[in-house]
Amino acid sequence: MSNPFVEGQAVFGSQYCGREELQEAVLSGCRRVWSVLGLRRFGKTSFLHQLRHTCQARKLPFQPHFWDLHSLTTFDEYAAALADPLHDDPALAARTGLSRAELRRLSGSGDVLELLQVLLNTARQSECALLLLIDEAESLVLLARDRPREFAALRRFLLNRDGVVTVITGSRFLAELDDTAAPVGSAASSGFTPFHWLPPLPATSIRHWAQPHLPHLCEEDWENLCRRTHGHPYFIQALCSRLHASRGPVNEACDALLRGEGLVESRHGPEAFGHDYAYLTPLEQRLLQALLRGGTLPAPLPQTELSASADIVEPLLGGLVRSCYVRDDPEGYSLGNDFFAHWLRTQTAQKLAQAKSLVSESALQQVTARSAPGDGLWEAGQLTGEGFDRLHRALLRAFPARISRFRESFGFGLRNPL
Repeated sequence: MSNPFVEGQAVFGSQYCGREELQEAVLSGCRRVWSVLGLRRFGKTSFLHQLRHTCQARKLPFQPHFWDLHSLTTFDEYAAALADPLHDDPALAARTGLSRAELRRLSGSGDVLELLQVLLNTARQSECALLLLIDEAESLVLLARDRPREFAALRRFLLNRDGVVTVITGSRFLAELDDTAAPVGSAASSGFTPFHWLPPLPATSIRHWAQPHLPHLCEEDWENLCRRTHGHPYFIQALCSRLHASRGPVNEACDALLRGEGLVESRHGPEAFGHDYAYLTPLEQRLLQALLRGGTLPAPLPQTELSASADIVEPLLGGLVRSCYVRDDPEGYSLGNDFFAHWLRTQTAQKLAQAKSLVSESALQQVTARSAPGDGLWEAGQLTGEGFDRLHRALLRAFPARISRFRESFGFGLRNPL
C-alpha cells in the first residue's frame, strides 16, 4: 500500500485534516477579508488549497484563485504571479475572454488592478464570487511601507468591490500591517483585522483522519502522538509517514524524528522554528526559556527572572498560546510540542558554547563567583536571564574588544541567551 501521508508539501482533500470551523466561516461569506496567521510549516498553504478543493468539490458559488506572493516586491511581480494560474488553466483563461497576447501583456504590465477586475468579471459571468487566496502575504507589509499608494489601491479593491472574498495567510510578520500607516491616514491593516491564528489540529480530528491507515496503533500510541506533536501538521504528517512505513510504536518514531532521522529537509521542520523565533520579543523569548528550564509551570508564571509584571507577562503568554509556542493544560503552561522544545534546547546549548569559546573558563568562574548564593549564572546547565546580564557586564569590563563578538553570538537581545 502506498504511503498516504505527505511531508513538506501542501495537501488537500483526503490528505488534509482539520480547520473545518475556520473553513466554514470563510465560505459563509460573512467577511470580505480573512487574515490567517500561523507558524512556518503549520498548514497555511494547505488551508488555502483545501478551500479551493472544497469550493470545487461542493460546487460552491466561488471562483477560487491562488495568488502566491512569496518574496515578491514589485507590482510587476505581483501581476505575473496573479496571472500564473491563468497560464496553467487554459479553460479558466478562455473564460476571461483574453487572447494569449492580451494575457501576456497583462502579465508583464504590472497592472494588478486590471487583472483583478478581469478575474472578478469572469467570476460574475458564472454567477460566482471571486475567492482570492493570497499565500505568503508578508510582502504586503513591505508594499505598504515602500509603495503606499499602490498598496492603498489594492486594499480598496479587496475591501470595497462587491463579489470579492479574500483570504491572506502569513507568519507573525504579517501582523505588522497593523503598525503601518496608509496614505489616507488610517492603519494599513484597516479591514484586514482581526488576525486569526491557525489552531493546532485537535486530537479527535487527527485520529479520525489517520487511524484507517495506522490500525496497529494502540490507545497509548494515539495519546503519545497527539501529546508530543500538539497538533502540529508538519510533524503529524512526518510522524504518521514513518509509522506507516515502520509499523513501530509512536515514541520510537518520534525520538527518531527528534534526532533528525527521516526528515525530507530540515528547513521544512526544525530549522523553520528559527525564522519564527526571530520575530519574538526578548520578553517572549525569556518566557519560552523559563518554560524550557522549568518544564510545566503553574499559572501565574514565576516572576523571578522575567523582570516584568503579571499584567505584561499574561497577554504575551496568551499570544504564545494562540500561536502554539505554548500549551495551556490543566497542569500548567509548557512548551507547545516536543520538537520545538528540542530545537530550543539545542539552540541554547549551541549559543552557550559560542559564548564560552570567547572567554576563558577561569574568567567565567570569576564572574560566577561574584554571584550571591542561590543566585548563580547557571541553572541546570542553562544561563538565566539575570545571569546573562551579569556575564555581559563582566565581559564588557574585562574584554571590551571581544564584547561585540559576544553580542553577535546572541543576536536576539542582551537579556536573552538566544
